[in-house]
Amino acid sequence: MKRLISPIFLLMALMFAFTATNVMANYFTVQTDACAQGTIIPHQPGGEQYEPGAVFTLNIKPDPGYVIWYFHVNGNPVNPNSLDTTTNPSDVTYTTSVDGNLAILVCFRLDEDAYYIIATAGPNGTISSNDGMAVAGEPTKRRHVALTTPFYAITPDEGYRIDVLLRNGSAISYQPDPLGYQYDPLGDHDTLHVTFELIPDTFCVEITHIFLDSAGDIVSDGDYTSTPGEGEHCYEEGTDVTVTFNKGPGPWLVYKIVVDGDEEFLYDNDGYWPPSYPLGALTADRTIEITFKHDPVGIIEIDIPSLKVSPNPVSGIATITKDAEVIFTRIDVVDITGNIVINIENPTDTINFSALPIGNYIVRFHTAKGFATRSVIKN
Repeated sequence: MKRLISPIFLLMALMFAFTATNVMANYFTVQTDACAQGTIIPHQPGGEQYEPGAVFTLNIKPDPGYVIWYFHVNGNPVNPNSLDTTTNPSDVTYTTSVDGNLAILVCFRLDEDAYYIIATAGPNGTISSNDGMAVAGEPTKRRHVALTTPFYAITPDEGYRIDVLLRNGSAISYQPDPLGYQYDPLGDHDTLHVTFELIPDTFCVEITHIFLDSAGDIVSDGDYTSTPGEGEHCYEEGTDVTVTFNKGPGPWLVYKIVVDGDEEFLYDNDGYWPPSYPLGALTADRTIEITFKHDPVGIIEIDIPSLKVSPNPVSGIATITKDAEVIFTRIDVVDITGNIVINIENPTDTINFSALPIGNYIVRFHTAKGFATRSVIKN
């Protein structure tokens, strides 16, 4: 253990050297010295010459966790609280006029108002600070002057990131650049603990928009967008992604969706796509191709080759035949003036024409993808 040198002994030695100095005529000698745990500028234990009346300034900087304990000028104590700390609270400035020879000695002690921070880290990363003062034998503990703002740097191992940062057991946020935690300011003893987690894989969703005019030809754009928009969007593994369709004021519909190369069918009871498509939690790259179609009449007409109405002409009940996968959501019978004369909301495989006058009719069959029509004669 290093033995501390008595400030009185240092002062006597300084005074002896001071009185033994051969002072130049018309000049005064200023000698300065300091104990351990701090620095002074200028440090001139051998003395330097100054003109009478010159302004002499001494900058005193205790080590972190220390304060001025002993400050003597020509053997007379100076109250440290009277010194100037306006420039920097961690530095002290002593200014005097050189009106005679000066011998200055400064010593330091531990700051009783300092606080300790214990900073620990889980596997796969570190937390450390260059501020304050290390505590011998306790590598996770540092001593800091009260009301300072120490910074603790956090360094995850490659492939890892911060999982959670705890201050006194409670989760707190941290700054991203530089990565770590800044106190503002330190007002008590404190603990920091940081844990790390693997950076998850990243998967991307490639979204493509296709626009068709009412004839089915591809056009450059239309009155429909999606969220996320067209292009590639990347997310962490397990992120739940839903693509939302944003319709503008124009007559456009979601006509078809192809997800990962497979066409999807997800219509509501009115034959329209719902406002979004859930991709779910990402575990791989995904693609979604959305086709929007211009539909000036409000719904898209489609072809159903298997659809037949018989007998035709019909005087009473007509039977509907079609493939089993074709499902009608609604059937309308329209006369030659365009009026709906029969509306069937829950259609079966028959239509009763008995109550209608003799004439020509259009039967509109609504499905999830649009509607198909057949002409029927009532006799």
